Amino acid sequence: MNYKITRLIVCVFCTLLCVSANASNEINYLRLFKNNAVAPPIKNLGLVAYYSSDEKQFFLLETKHNGELFLLNILETFQFADQAFTLLKFEHDLLYIENEQKQRYSVAFNTRAKKEVPMTLDVSVSPKKKKSAFDFADNEKAIVVFWGIAESIGIPKVIYSQFTTMPSQGRSRTGRPGWLLDDKIPSLLLVNSPFEQNDIILSINGIPANDLENLQLHLLNRNTRDAFEVEIQRDKRLKMIRMKL
Repeated sequence: MNYKITRLIVCVFCTLLCVSANASNEINYLRLFKNNAVAPPIKNLGLVAYYSSDEKQFFLLETKHNGELFLLNILETFQFADQAFTLLKFEHDLLYIENEQKQRYSVAFNTRAKKEVPMTLDVSVSPKKKKSAFDFADNEKAIVVFWGIAESIGIPKVIYSQFTTMPSQGRSRTGRPGWLLDDKIPSLLLVNSPFEQNDIILSINGIPANDLENLQLHLLNRNTRDAFEVEIQRDKRLKMIRMKL
């Protein structure tokens, strides 16, 4: 008799474990479906760029109907389509936002095709002095090259078209040349990016910023969604900013 009771208790216990496991699986699937269902893509709003550094993350959003730009951090609120939205998180190249009614939406990167980088600097001309890592860039055609590079990596035309001359060239504490973001820089660039006035851009993906020819060649082989590592000097200290466009 005791054996039968013990066996019954064991069977009941095992049955409860199976039911609990199945219920748990069902809840997980429902939650997964619910998360996807409550964050549909939002219309007329795109993600232009994602910047990250040691201190914070920035997201550059653009409205598709009038080109208005927003540079925001996580948990920051902005107005769009007569509603207030708050940035929640960034996962798998999607930015999740929420309105005041707790309705969630996802914002994807703007769709764009890879653009060829115009080879405006002639890298095939006959012998010329090899550029040193400590030489400044040739400013004669630099602005045209800059426009081509900026367009190829997806910087909005409304920003890069404001450059009529190249930034001043400066040096780091160790003498490395770079582009100084001084008062020549359009304020729109500083407002809509993580860069600050008097930053010196030293390299992009390890390529010296003064080596425009190699930057052009490098960008020809980059995927449109690859991230860029931008090395800068700020307040006499080196800093890395990661960009995804």
